[in-house]
Amino acid sequence: LAAVLYLAARALFTFTTYQPYDPQTATSETTTGFVAISYFGVDRSGTDTLIGIRRLDEHLKTLYQQGFVTITQADILAYYNEGKPLPEKAQTPPQPLQPPPKD
Repeated sequence: LAAVLYLAARALFTFTTYQPYDPQTATSETTTGFVAISYFGVDRSGTDTLIGIRRLDEHLKTLYQQGFVTITQADILAYYNEGKPLPEKAQTPPQPLQPPPKD
């Protein structure tokens, strides 16, 4: 009975709390996770709100040059659900550009 109550409590409640990132105490052994990049949207030439394709390409090339690697949604799910490790410098891929709607 105690095991059932323990499993039920673990399933229904969160017993850990969020710990904000502290660069002073972070090490490669204690820092885990991935970088997720999000843009409001992408425009062919860019606007005040949307990033342009060329600028987005510059961002992604810089990340690649810094050693970041792309991971998939399946990698993220395996990380959270199965505890599988991610590459040291993992990043999620940007969403593919959608063609403009046809009139």
